[in-house]
Amino acid sequence: MQGREYGLRKPEETVPPEGERITFHCVWAIEAYTPVHAGQLLERLNGLGFGREGVFRRSDLRTQLERARAGPRGGTWLNLDYVFPPGKSGGFMHERVETPLPAGISVARPSLHALTPSVTMLVMQFVLDDEAATAFDRLSRRTDFKPRTRVHDNGVSMTPSDQVKQEALRNLRAEFRNGAASWVAENVPGAFASNLGGHPMPSAELVTTEIALPFERHEGRDYVDFAGFGYDPFHWVSDEIEHWRLTFDHDEDFAIIAGRRADVVKPDYTQHGDDERWPMTYEMQEYLAKDLALWGSSHLLLAFHARLRGIRDHELRPRRFQRAGKRLSTVKDEFLRDALDARDAAVELERFADDEQRFARHACEWKGGHERFADDDLLENLRVTLKDNAAALTGAEARLRDGLMVDSSVVGTRAGLRINLMALVIAIASLLIAARALTDDNSSAPAQTPTTTQTVPKIAPTNESQRTPPRVEPGQPTKP
Repeated sequence: MQGREYGLRKPEETVPPEGERITFHCVWAIEAYTPVHAGQLLERLNGLGFGREGVFRRSDLRTQLERARAGPRGGTWLNLDYVFPPGKSGGFMHERVETPLPAGISVARPSLHALTPSVTMLVMQFVLDDEAATAFDRLSRRTDFKPRTRVHDNGVSMTPSDQVKQEALRNLRAEFRNGAASWVAENVPGAFASNLGGHPMPSAELVTTEIALPFERHEGRDYVDFAGFGYDPFHWVSDEIEHWRLTFDHDEDFAIIAGRRADVVKPDYTQHGDDERWPMTYEMQEYLAKDLALWGSSHLLLAFHARLRGIRDHELRPRRFQRAGKRLSTVKDEFLRDALDARDAAVELERFADDEQRFARHACEWKGGHERFADDDLLENLRVTLKDNAAALTGAEARLRDGLMVDSSVVGTRAGLRINLMALVIAIASLLIAARALTDDNSSAPAQTPTTTQTVPKIAPTNESQRTPPRVEPGQPTKP
């Protein structure tokens, strides 16, 4: 337990040096809306106060979205009103919405991307206030973490203090992202908020450092790896927003955009005051919104894949015969709704990805940051992946639909045989009951006494006149 191979670090190795400062400026949450959620999206946005006609808008939000969704191609990009906590909008002059935001959020900037008529993506940026932005740096300087011991059935698990601290740092980052995703899920829910396929809502974070260059090798700076911004050869750089770097956390599946503050902060960021976070996050939202929307649409296809897989493997394969009819009756709700959405999204996104120029329009270009991957293009990789996933989803939906038709026929045949069997059983039971009833009637009738024929002697008439006088023999006395 004393060696580095076990993950133990000295307290000074986990603390950033003097002059270093790791700052989280904003987080993003990306939600998707298919035809099932389109009506609810408009109702929720109108309920929150978005899109009212005003000085800077000629038509309401519903008109703009319905116009985009009614066309054959889509492609509309709408920046919605800024969202402030109640009473915190200050001197903001443009249209705004005031509603409670997660703790530590000073403002939120939403934008809607109608990539296709059936797929609309919401990219919502949540800008952190000063207290929340520096919380990670303050936590990284603490050294009072204690080892944790857990007793379980198979033995005892011991977590060293440095790993306890590292877990606390990861949880703090997740808390920022989950707060943003929870706000979207509660106020403007869509496909990811409905737990489609069990897939979480995509998210991203914007971070700056003072000394270390994120995702590069650092000799003697173990705190960078410890904080989660260490060497990653699969990061991306852009000529459009210089010095910023992008990578994806493959364990929890979120995007990280990071840079060294001295490189990424521009002089004109402070022309309206000392708050450089406001113009920095605004510029990053303008550059990255469509990239995040495209990345979120790829997640939507993966979520549909997971949903259809769940229907195929579990939900419509009854384990007990008596549940077959009941499960078949839920196909409309559990399959048709998701399958129609999946098919529309797959067909339209595949067609959208076929048009390279249209796909990359208004999106920020990224290329491989490592010399070995300098020729890689993030948007091209994303376009090919989106096209392949869309084609695979279309095929999976068709196969599942054919399989369900077979299942319906089998279940219908089995149900018919079951009905015939039940009818036969009922007929046999009826015959048995009738026979039993006849038997019971015979046994309950009164018993008959057998009759015998007897010879009854004739009775002599009693009339004296009709009597024949007895014959008297001679010499025999007669009775008086």
